[in-house]
Amino acid sequence: MLVPVFVFAGILCGLLLCLIGRHLRAVQLENHKLIRGSKGGIELYDLAADPLETRELSDEKPDKVKELERELDKWLQSFKHYKVSPQAIENIRVPTPVEMEAMKGFGYIR
Repeated sequence: MLVPVFVFAGILCGLLLCLIGRHLRAVQLENHKLIRGSKGGIELYDLAADPLETRELSDEKPDKVKELERELDKWLQSFKHYKVSPQAIENIRVPTPVEMEAMKGFGYIR
């Protein structure tokens, strides 16, 4: 029974993050994973030592952050042809109170 809940939670979270205009980009190189938020926030994790991503390392490993940011930027540059359609922008909406409560229930927002 847990699998459908997690699948639903992932779909709901992805959908609602998109609807409120937030995007995450990530890259993994060997054991390290870098996540960049749409507002520029950076998170770095060592997946071998911390597979649940509970210890954020960006302040401790600035050189690894720079390396992974270069890799992420290089990959993102390969998608320059992609542009957001005006219809997609027009369809962005504020989540309903029910959707906000669902995100709170899943722990995505407080």
